[in-house]
Amino acid sequence: MLGVALAVALGLTAASDRDLSYDLGSPPPVAAHNLLDVYSPGGARRGSRPVVVWVHGGGWQQGDKRDGIRRKARLLTRAGYVLASVNHRLSGVAPPSGPFDPGRVRFPDHPRDVAEAVAWLHRRVARFGGDPRRMVLMGHSSGAHVAALVATDPRYLRRHGVPRRVIRGVVSLDTAALDVRPLADPGSSEGARGIWSVFGTPAENAVTGAWAAASPLLQADRGDPPFLQLLGATASAGKRRQSREMARALGQSTRSVLRLSLDHVAIERLLGVNRRETRAVLSFLARATRRARDRSPAPGGSSAARR
Repeated sequence: MLGVALAVALGLTAASDRDLSYDLGSPPPVAAHNLLDVYSPGGARRGSRPVVVWVHGGGWQQGDKRDGIRRKARLLTRAGYVLASVNHRLSGVAPPSGPFDPGRVRFPDHPRDVAEAVAWLHRRVARFGGDPRRMVLMGHSSGAHVAALVATDPRYLRRHGVPRRVIRGVVSLDTAALDVRPLADPGSSEGARGIWSVFGTPAENAVTGAWAAASPLLQADRGDPPFLQLLGATASAGKRRQSREMARALGQSTRSVLRLSLDHVAIERLLGVNRRETRAVLSFLARATRRARDRSPAPGGSSAARR
């Protein structure tokens, strides 16, 4: 690996560490699902840089923390952020007919994993140059949905003793869902069985209430961190309406919802290339991560060694 000084001189991104286990006591069956990668700006002093936590998309059923990460890592580390890219457990593909496996990976496994990764970072990111008190969640599609849930439902971070105030904002790239209920409706044209695989069948939902619990729109309130919602050109009228409702639930202007002339895939792949999208994201991150008055010691103390 190139030395930090040389990497900075050449304008390159250095990966501080890859495939770090964020297990804090609940390892999933597949070890690769609870790993994260950390990318740091060259020369970052301990605990000095705000942190962006990236959650990949893939319909809750596929995807990986390294998919398309190179451009985002270059963009964000050059802008002075530590980037952590997170894997989480993935749901299986729905059977074409018949019953579902009651023991399958399904909600709330996905947000629980991401919250566990945030908790791990809150304890350890200072040694990679990150400030654990200034974290922003960012995701695409299903990853945007999971990031929104972790930010709006306090139960996920509370499980690990992480203060909600450390999440300074959420960047949502063409989220897959803000309200799961219409997608899970048996008459939905969106492919309800695929949604049932992830969030529960109607019978399972009648017991757990998962469809509502998995809907960030129903969890959001004015005490949550600010959101920047970016919508693709193909976003449905329903998705656009829900995004505006989400902004209002958060106490934000609907101007925090920005529609781009990019499709669902390009809105993730062209971050760092499309000037309008990139400017909006970097401007939001700068505002969200301004230093607060809180000067309490970072978790882990100043003498903790890199694990």
